[in-house]
Amino acid sequence: ITVIGWKKVESSVSKVVDAKNKIYSFNNILIIEDVKSKVEIFDVSGRLVQASTVQGMFRSAYLNPGFYVIKVDNASKKVSIR
Repeated sequence: ITVIGWKKVESSVSKVVDAKNKIYSFNNILIIEDVKSKVEIFDVSGRLVQASTVQGMFRSAYLNPGFYVIKVDNASKKVSIR
């Protein structure tokens, strides 16, 4: 196979910024410190699981074990709940 050129694919995803907040879990509850405005939790299928507007510390509802994408103040982080 000879590749002549790659087609440029447009993406709706802008630059991903890594969240700097301290994020950890305890008993399947996600805890995020130093939140300035908004938290969104997405499961691996992209479904919004929980969203909240908060300042300071955020505590999620109980989350099933699995992988989640956390969006905090327009930055993102991948986490695993075991």
